[in-house]
Amino acid sequence: MKQTLIALFILFSGTLCAQSRISGKILAENKIVTDVNVLLFSSVDSSLVNSTLSDSVGAFGFENPSSGRYFLKTYHASYRDTIIDMFDFAGISKVVDINLTPRSDISLNEVAVTSRKPLIERKSDRLVFNIENSIANTGGDGLTALSKTPGLRVTGDNISIIGKNSVRIMVNDRLLEISGPDLINYLRSLSSDDISAIEVITNPPAKYDAEGNSGLINIRLKKNGKEGWNIGLRSTFSQATYADIAGGATLDYKKNKLTVHIGLSANDGSVAPVSREFIFYPQQSWYQTDNRRDYSKYISGQAGLDYQLSANAVAGFSYTGSSGAPNMRENIATPIYNIHSSIDSLLRTGAFTHRKTGYQSADAYYQCKLDSLGKKISIDANYFIFSDDRNKTYNTETFGSDGQPAPASYKQYRNDGSQDGNIFTLKGDADLPYKFASLSLGGKLTFINNASGYGLYNYANGIYSID
Repeated sequence: MKQTLIALFILFSGTLCAQSRISGKILAENKIVTDVNVLLFSSVDSSLVNSTLSDSVGAFGFENPSSGRYFLKTYHASYRDTIIDMFDFAGISKVVDINLTPRSDISLNEVAVTSRKPLIERKSDRLVFNIENSIANTGGDGLTALSKTPGLRVTGDNISIIGKNSVRIMVNDRLLEISGPDLINYLRSLSSDDISAIEVITNPPAKYDAEGNSGLINIRLKKNGKEGWNIGLRSTFSQATYADIAGGATLDYKKNKLTVHIGLSANDGSVAPVSREFIFYPQQSWYQTDNRRDYSKYISGQAGLDYQLSANAVAGFSYTGSSGAPNMRENIATPIYNIHSSIDSLLRTGAFTHRKTGYQSADAYYQCKLDSLGKKISIDANYFIFSDDRNKTYNTETFGSDGQPAPASYKQYRNDGSQDGNIFTLKGDADLPYKFASLSLGGKLTFINNASGYGLYNYANGIYSID
């Protein structure tokens, strides 16, 4: 009986593991083909759902796609683009093998040579997603663009690289000194139409200060190549439990050696996450449900100026600032059951967090190419100011098994917290490629000034007193 149960368990587990995957193998003339761009599209609106590359044995796979109707498309420089007809996926494992056709030589009287970057490039230390060549860059924001990038996972306000403990975000090779809601708000303020590529750096060079098992995401913005003025407007509206509205405007100007960029964005809305936690003690079981309302209200702006000093040298200045009020309201209920599965008591907690946060970042830089082989030096100075003030008022009360409040169980508190600081960074880098080796040299100075405080207050007789 035990052996039978183990066999059934292994079979059932294997079935579960294979239920939510679309996979296959890429072949051409009975040979495997590696590094083929495989894109998964929804047949409802032809939107890009996910993308990947075939591995060293020609295999590809998409994990946990939603049930629906899809089609596949492949890109490779040596083979014709291939589209796999629409198919239904209902949560059960589906294998779709693809046979490619080599590109044939055609005699022409006249040839026009054009170049276009592949959608996905795999390099020694990173994967490059050229999103400007994808339909995924239309009408979205920076956070949506990251969610479409292979190797990245975006869950709510959390961004991670698969297989890495932590991640930091860069824009045009410059680290962002913000995190949490401020980072999410900044990414939402970027238009995906302004992004040319997203680099997922799994093996960061030493100059990026990526410590331990961490990775980097570098967002490369498009450069304005058109002379004159360019104005862009965008707005989005979404409705779930609550409404959310966002809007932004960009202004670009280019004339001869001067390039100017100005951007402004704002957001006002909220979401309603629910979290549940089950804790089992020897004599009790606690079932906690936290119904929240997370507010997202911010305004941010960017400004930048580049001047081409010569054919090989450029200097510039950029500024980014944001101010927001990511408040939060909570309603927590915790019924406590005894060993007989009967309710013993009930804890109720209500809380409201009022928060004001903001940052300002100013950056000045100089870059110079030393020769045509790629030797270059760069100098960068950054000054970053941030502040985060919050106070949280909350009350808790205990109810008995009869639903009546316990005597003197009602308590009310307030937490006050603040953090203010500034960071000044000065760094220089030199990239020196030679025939025998490529050298990278650099140095950095960082000055940090930080002040923070936290206080707990008890409420009694109509006033708060410090605890």
